[in-house]
Amino acid sequence: MTVVHGAAGTGQTALALHAAHRDKERYPDGQLYVDLRGGTATPRDSGEALEEFLRSPGTVQ
Repeated sequence: MTVVHGAAGTGQTALALHAAHRDKERYPDGQLYVDLRGGTATPRDSGEALEEFLRSPGTVQ
């Protein structure tokens, strides 16, 4: 798992998407992406987003 963190508008999304497209062959089962809405007035908590991924079907209960 990789986490990209930084101030809004500094290119985290562009970096993450570039890396994901570059390495997609290494992950034939897919990749997960979440928009944490960092540039908005109500950003999403990264811990809550991670918990949602982990509680998704087929993962840890």
